[in-house]
Amino acid sequence: MASMKYDLPLLDYKTRFSLWQEKTAAELWLKLESICMSKYLTSKMHIKMKLFSHKLQESGSVLNHISVFKEIVADLVSIEVQFDDEDLGFLLLCSLPSS
Repeated sequence: MASMKYDLPLLDYKTRFSLWQEKTAAELWLKLESICMSKYLTSKMHIKMKLFSHKLQESGSVLNHISVFKEIVADLVSIEVQFDDEDLGFLLLCSLPSS
């Protein structure tokens, strides 16, 4: 019987070692799911915080600001976060300086 080797570069040594200790495929799947979901939620929270804190500086370029705003929104859409167009409009308006 041929053995299979899986390289998990996104996981550190300690995590990979704990995965080897799982005895069934179901246990391994649950363990991997819990690791990936925690990283997914952390990433999702980080990108949302980046969107909500994105502000145009007084002397900044509006074109660059909108480009970065669209890039952040695209990152969120890629991880299946959905926004209404109205909400995105409000977020963009709130990111502009008051003057």
